[in-house]
Amino acid sequence: MPSLQDLRRYLLSQHSFSSLRMTLGIVLPASLLIFGFGMSLTGLACSVGALCVALIDTQPSGLGIKLRELAVGTLAVMATASLTTLAQGQPVLLWVIVPLVSFLGAFAMVFGPRASVLGLNAVLVMILALTLHDTAPHAIAPYLGGLLTGCLGYAVISLLFAHFLQHPTHRRALGECLFNTAGYLTARSRCYDPEIPLEQCYQALLERQIAVQEAQQMVRDLLLNDLFGRNPSTLDPERVRQFNLFVDVVDLHDMVLSAQTDFETLREQFDGNDSLIFLRDLLEKNAHEVERIAEAVVLNRPLRPYHNTRAELTALAFELSAASASGLEAQNPAAFLALKTSLDRAEQVKRMVDKLHADLLSTSNTTPLRMSAVVSRFRPRHTLWQRPKRWLAGQALRYALRFTLAMSVALAVTRSFPDDHGNWILLTVMVALRPGFGQSRERGMLRIKGTLAGCAAAVLFLMAAPSVIAQFALMLAALLVSLSLMQRNYLVSVFFTSIEVVLFYHLLVPADWHLAYTRLLDTGIGAVIALGAAYLFPFWENRLIRPQLAALLASFRDYFSATGALTPDGELDYRLARRETLLALGTLSATHARMMLEPESRRMLPGDTRRLLLISQQLASETAALAHWLKQSEAHREAALDALGRADRLLALTEVPVLDNEPQAPLCSPIADPAVANLPHTAYSVMRVARRIRYPQTFDVTR
Repeated sequence: MPSLQDLRRYLLSQHSFSSLRMTLGIVLPASLLIFGFGMSLTGLACSVGALCVALIDTQPSGLGIKLRELAVGTLAVMATASLTTLAQGQPVLLWVIVPLVSFLGAFAMVFGPRASVLGLNAVLVMILALTLHDTAPHAIAPYLGGLLTGCLGYAVISLLFAHFLQHPTHRRALGECLFNTAGYLTARSRCYDPEIPLEQCYQALLERQIAVQEAQQMVRDLLLNDLFGRNPSTLDPERVRQFNLFVDVVDLHDMVLSAQTDFETLREQFDGNDSLIFLRDLLEKNAHEVERIAEAVVLNRPLRPYHNTRAELTALAFELSAASASGLEAQNPAAFLALKTSLDRAEQVKRMVDKLHADLLSTSNTTPLRMSAVVSRFRPRHTLWQRPKRWLAGQALRYALRFTLAMSVALAVTRSFPDDHGNWILLTVMVALRPGFGQSRERGMLRIKGTLAGCAAAVLFLMAAPSVIAQFALMLAALLVSLSLMQRNYLVSVFFTSIEVVLFYHLLVPADWHLAYTRLLDTGIGAVIALGAAYLFPFWENRLIRPQLAALLASFRDYFSATGALTPDGELDYRLARRETLLALGTLSATHARMMLEPESRRMLPGDTRRLLLISQQLASETAALAHWLKQSEAHREAALDALGRADRLLALTEVPVLDNEPQAPLCSPIADPAVANLPHTAYSVMRVARRIRYPQTFDVTR
């Protein structure tokens, strides 16, 4: 059950801000035409055009990038709508255009996610234009005019937001990054709770880590593109402050990531001891403080530290002294070292949180990194069309063929309906049929459930006979929530979308009570078609596991190389390699999650893949720990380089099948930090599981 704190985070998030921008861009021009000038058809077309362009503009971006995206989106909307409306009344031409647009729109996924959104938007425009099949020819021009007005009206409003509300947009993205980092800190604190299984803790850490990476990428998209080409010495204080805070939060995540600890040994040795409670409370307090900083960043207000961790740090120092006095260092050196390392990392996290507080007021660059170098190396290069990936071409082709056949069947069923609402079948097929089988099945069921609940809620609301103002207000609220939750909670988004559509049509045709029931019937038919089409030319997610596994191992080797060459001049190379490894880990994790939605017979060694993800997360953490350790001391650089070299050679052997009884060679000499000492062992574990996945016939996979 969502709490008030969750609601507050949502209101402060980038999603709520983006959905507000999209709602205003969709509603304002259309409302002016419908209620101001009484132009219902043109106003409806205006809202359609604005919606189609808004769906391309779901992610915040810089002014120049947004202008290009909106221009291309407007051209695509108008071209598709013009082509479809010209084919009205010509069945042969229509049966050429619908399959052609459907195929090209689905196949666009091979050129990247932005191209995929653009392609499916073209399909959406085509579906909505099909509602004009019974419209008089003289009404087509007002429809296209309204469509263009909606596209341009939304573009103007969105560009005004991007220009005049640039800093609030950046602050919300930065706040979301801080909120997700606080969640990662909280997940890490759970590792010190013996009541929670360690594997559950590691899984939560992996999920939180992926969320942190996505939030960091959003800030890079906005902040670094905004800083590109600017002279760092002439920047206004707000931009400098945002840069400092972003570097701080990335460093904080890196610090927590590098805090690799032998939690199992720590739990066994100190179970029932207050040390684990103090460590857990320390991280939780720091997480709450980071959340307070996130709110202060979004609201642009000063903040004073609230949570004091001096008592926990003093108590832990006492516990460490007591453990040393009792001879624990000699009896169980691993447990003693784990406690000492945890205390050291907790103190470092506290110092970094203090720096976040200080940088809320900073007006000059407080980081050791040159701003221009960071911008040039980490600034994302935005393109609507990416170079096609070879491993994605097969999936895109199968999806395009499946999608085209499903849309053709839906069109035939739609044309057999005597009313104007059959196009909801096409819309349901478009949103429910996904590239993967498991996603299509899940989306189809969620679509039915959300539509059923949303239509029922809308009918109950209308039966209460509220005023037109109340209906319009609820429609706007439903649109706002549905847009904001479109990527986060599909079921709830469909629920509010159904309410919005029913109320919208009711405002246009007040007596049209049968609309809700028609929506339910159309949704059911569309979902059945989509679920049936999912079995045609299926592309199972297990086909992506091996190429993505190879990419992950290659990224680890680059990460090892950058870590071994870590110097003040090589800091950016290290950060770039770390980011690429975490992104590769997130990509493989997403594929595994989609694979688990598919039939059990189509899952390729799901247990091994999940274990690989958890061990890979540990390997990334240990590599970060080694890098942090190298920054602190040069005393054992040779031993550290030896550990990195051995780990790299182990991952390089993945092309050679190895038997399970192969002896494990000595890995590296002892080093003070347990993460450094364990690095080759963890790499060996990753290599073993990777081989089981790449060459399952070599092993007894039932083990």
